[in-house]
Amino acid sequence: MMTVEVEVKVNGRRVATATLFNQTCLSAISDYRLEWTEAASDVTGLGEAKGEAIIRGHARRQTVWALVGKAVIAILSRMGDRAEPQG
Repeated sequence: MMTVEVEVKVNGRRVATATLFNQTCLSAISDYRLEWTEAASDVTGLGEAKGEAIIRGHARRQTVWALVGKAVIAILSRMGDRAEPQG
C-alpha cells in the first residue's frame, strides 16, 4: 500500500496534516482515501477541523504533487466558508 503524508508547519509547529492511502493496490489508475486535520489557530480565529474524502481515478504515472493538489482541492471543497477569506 502506498501512503502519502503532508505536514504543514508554522514556526516549527505542526498546524495541519493530510494523509492519502492508496485503496486500489497501486493500479495505474488508483483511488485514495484522504484523512486531514487542521489545528485551531489564534491567527485565523478558526477552530480545529478534520475530515475525510475519497479521490477517485488518479493516474499514478504523474508527479506526486498532482495527487497532493487533488487532496487540497478536496479539503477546500469540504471546508466551505472556512476556505474563503473573511472580512
